[in-house]
Amino acid sequence: MAQRFDMTVNRLPARTWNWLQVNESRLSGINAEGGAPLSIWAPPEVRHIKGNPCMNEIETGMGRDMDLLTAEAPLDRIEIPAGTAPASPILLALEYGGGERRANRLEICAGEGSRASVVLELSASPDGEGFAAVQTRICAARGAELSLFLVQRLGGGFTWLEDTGGRCEEGGTIRVVRLELGGKEIYTGCRAELSGDGARMDAQLGYVGRGEQRIDVNDAAVHKGKKSESSIRSSGVLRDRAFKLFRSTIDFQRGAAGSAGEEREDVLLLSSGAVNKTVPLILCGEEDVQGSHGATIGRLDEGMLFYLASRGIPSETACELLARARVDELCRQLPDEGAKERVYTYLKEVVFRG
Repeated sequence: MAQRFDMTVNRLPARTWNWLQVNESRLSGINAEGGAPLSIWAPPEVRHIKGNPCMNEIETGMGRDMDLLTAEAPLDRIEIPAGTAPASPILLALEYGGGERRANRLEICAGEGSRASVVLELSASPDGEGFAAVQTRICAARGAELSLFLVQRLGGGFTWLEDTGGRCEEGGTIRVVRLELGGKEIYTGCRAELSGDGARMDAQLGYVGRGEQRIDVNDAAVHKGKKSESSIRSSGVLRDRAFKLFRSTIDFQRGAAGSAGEEREDVLLLSSGAVNKTVPLILCGEEDVQGSHGATIGRLDEGMLFYLASRGIPSETACELLARARVDELCRQLPDEGAKERVYTYLKEVVFRG
């Protein structure tokens, strides 16, 4: 059996008051016993290489303790050759059995001038329990565009750790879209270093928190190149006694003149027992930059509920419709119709059942 150890994850780069309990999260007795088998469907020009990590220097959103957890995990590397644009998305899937404790590593590299989309789906029995962790490092070379769509549909008893780190070179674009739909405890972090001039990063998160779920997030954009751009957005619903902590950081470092970044959050609270915490952070080591943060956090509008009730729509159905609307936008962005259908089925049969 693998050794269990304690972890500190999702640490803020600049600390705030300890009594707020938002500076980081601590996990106890964590271990993984091998990796889950990875299924891959890719166009012929895409290369799949097992082992031989090449991107360990890229920092990730959850922090260095994730490196310790995944040190012995199997590594799969996906390479999109320079100048190519696969006609179909690269599809990756990890499926977990009940009681398993698995960790995997992925590297995805988009060569100069290439353009590709990757869909990573994670699934388990809706009532399953276990532990799953995936650490993904991505890189967009000069002028490349790389989109990563992560869809998490784990069982209601799973602890889930999702850790992403990226580097974007001159004129490159990294896009990370995450749908966190299952699990009991969800810890996720996404950090992108915009090292080249004109580099861009877009991170989007969608979720439906329910029951006793805990959703713990740490996203960051680190601007190093001139005229680089970033966008960090989160949209979701919390009901029952769900808890969500969203940390987002835009870090303008010296030399990133002319850069711009935005943080935006939209949270709908469907019950009085749900808890939401938000920690926006903008760090400025350069004067000629633009950073902004906006948040909309509220409860259902009574006028809207009355209007829907007058049209014969019960309040429970109305809540479900509004909750679906929060994740529909991200679902529509998925480049694979099969993945979309599986998300909608999961929402209908698991998230909104009863």
